[in-house]
Amino acid sequence: MSWLALRKSCVLKRFYILESCFKWFVRFYRFYNFLALKLGNLESRF
Repeated sequence: MSWLALRKSCVLKRFYILESCFKWFVRFYRFYNFLALKLGNLESRF
């Protein structure tokens, strides 16, 4: 494996990790918003 190929795979790996972190963050954010909406609806009822 050449140095350039090794560097490329490192960059790709790092990008993949960042992408998966971002996906988890988006999923968590949506879930949090959903919960906040539910709680807001409950509070407005009482």
